Amino acid sequence: MSKKNSNNDSTSNETGISKSKQKRLAQEQARKAEKEKKIMGYVWPVLIIFCIAAIIFAIQMLRAANIPYYSKPLTDQGTVKGVNAGDVTVDYASMSFKKSELMPSESVIEQDLLDLQKNYEALSEDPDKMTVSGDKVNVTYTSTLDGVSSNSALAEEGGRNLTIGFATLGEEFDEALLGRKKGDNFTVSVNYAEDYYDEERAGKTAEYDVTVQGIYELPEITDEFIAANNREGLNTVEEYKQYLRDHYYDESIKRAVASSLSTNSAVTAYPEGYVENVRDTLAEQYKAQYDSQSAQFQMYGLDPGTEYEMFGYETEEAYNAFIDEQAKEKAAYALELDYIFKDAGLTNTKDEVKAYWADRGYMDAGFDSLVKEFGYPYVAQSALQAKVLDYLVTNANVTE
Repeated sequence: MSKKNSNNDSTSNETGISKSKQKRLAQEQARKAEKEKKIMGYVWPVLIIFCIAAIIFAIQMLRAANIPYYSKPLTDQGTVKGVNAGDVTVDYASMSFKKSELMPSESVIEQDLLDLQKNYEALSEDPDKMTVSGDKVNVTYTSTLDGVSSNSALAEEGGRNLTIGFATLGEEFDEALLGRKKGDNFTVSVNYAEDYYDEERAGKTAEYDVTVQGIYELPEITDEFIAANNREGLNTVEEYKQYLRDHYYDESIKRAVASSLSTNSAVTAYPEGYVENVRDTLAEQYKAQYDSQSAQFQMYGLDPGTEYEMFGYETEEAYNAFIDEQAKEKAAYALELDYIFKDAGLTNTKDEVKAYWADRGYMDAGFDSLVKEFGYPYVAQSALQAKVLDYLVTNANVTE
């Protein structure tokens, strides 16, 4: 009996499963493993692609979070994102201008020549030269205010430059300066009004002991003067005048082209959030301007008032309405220039953008600072808009 039981055990494992069943189970497990292997062969590539896409998306989101606000609505080329076909049209080929309306008057040219002369004015060497209204003079003086010693302008401090007629120290002071020569000494009493801007002198009488140290005179405008005193390499008065005419013409036609865009364009829709972005940017710029001017007012003990008052508005609502209008106009202007940029087949490569800013003094480090502060797209937009304006000016229809 015991021997027969021993033979039956040799056909079973310890768990009581026959060898034939073990074989079938092993084959089944092998087929299952092969099937799982095939499935994973399909799944792993999909998982890898998904992971790569997730990483790229995360990088893009991180980059977007780090883009300065100014650049978020713009492409790397400097154009506005999300503009649909038909939202903007510009008939820029029909813009026409009269040259006579773009040229400066001769009085403007003469004023520029006078300004150049004033840059090189010097004290006259003529001992007989006498002062007249409008002359700029250098004086020294001591003064008393209601009998008490007050401010002075001493020779060792360079004296003080005054223009007769501006009443800087009062009308009586200017009147006493008329008909004087270098070296003349005189005294004059000045009665200051109650509302005089200088509170220390308001409503008081000052006594001045004055000496005329010199009278300024302007150099004569000659070919020699022009050749020696301009940065453009010009040699004659007429060359300089023509340079000024050309400069004013260039500026005038740029303004004319820019102002004509709105009348030759149609903007029917704006990309979502773009006008708001422009408005926020404008509001920030106006706020910075207000802060700067406000600080200067406070340096002199003056009240700058509110931001809207400084910009000439009686209420904050009116000021905000002004910014809203400006934002919409600026947004439309950008879209109009984008349209021409694309329609004319212009380019705005990174090298071109860098060259544009290099011409304006922003070399490598300076350019990098601009990009860091404003983002590359915003920096590129400035170059793009300048390029489009140059294109329009070059191709403008100007009639005599």
